[in-house]
Amino acid sequence: MNLLDKEVWRREAGYWVGDYTFLGSSGAPFASAAWPYPYQPYSGVIHIKIEGSHLRQRNIFLYPPLPVEQCAAMAAKNQPNVKGQGICGVNGNEKIFSADQDASDCDGNLAGPFPSNGLILDTYTTVMGEDTVIYQVRYRATELSLPGLRLSLKAGQFNQNQLTTLPGNDTRVRTAQSFNFDGTPQAASYYREVRVADQAAFVFKLAALRAAYNILPSDYCGWDSGNAPSKTTCTEHFGFPVP
Repeated sequence: MNLLDKEVWRREAGYWVGDYTFLGSSGAPFASAAWPYPYQPYSGVIHIKIEGSHLRQRNIFLYPPLPVEQCAAMAAKNQPNVKGQGICGVNGNEKIFSADQDASDCDGNLAGPFPSNGLILDTYTTVMGEDTVIYQVRYRATELSLPGLRLSLKAGQFNQNQLTTLPGNDTRVRTAQSFNFDGTPQAASYYREVRVADQAAFVFKLAALRAAYNILPSDYCGWDSGNAPSKTTCTEHFGFPVP
């Protein structure tokens, strides 16, 4: 199947730049001990490439420096307040994300595996019309050994449920709900994105965001979605030249 025969996928394909908000289970901005940078507000760039029945998505999420007063508070508690070679309160940081899916039927719906935290999850994208898709990530049945806990995951249990709206005016709005292993709410996101014209504009916007957040070149595409060293370059990540 050629996914670009569907209006919704013609609207989805391309180069995007976004403003993001990520909230924890309490409704306050999400905070991570493993990634000591603010999740509200932050930014991102996304390339969605569609060829035939295959969709390939590559992201960079970009984060501003942590406020100076939080740097001092974390240091006083002996908590790490920076990743890489940056200085807390001075340098922001970035990390990459990848997702691939293939057509699962002749209606434009997609499916594909997604590795996360040592597990392989199942992803599904359901087309709801020419302007809406729902993206779901679900666990496979497995046993997990966590500190002080042994947990059984049921097949089909939610990891994430995401609504994407594509009004057709080069904007893309996403809202997502994320869940812990036990099914309790973990986080929620609100993403507002605009399409840029081409690859050159995409790279220019990325450079502007890096400058605004004072991200060091040594951190460019340096961290993966699990906050570990990515062991790749931006050019390898996107498949076209990116500093």
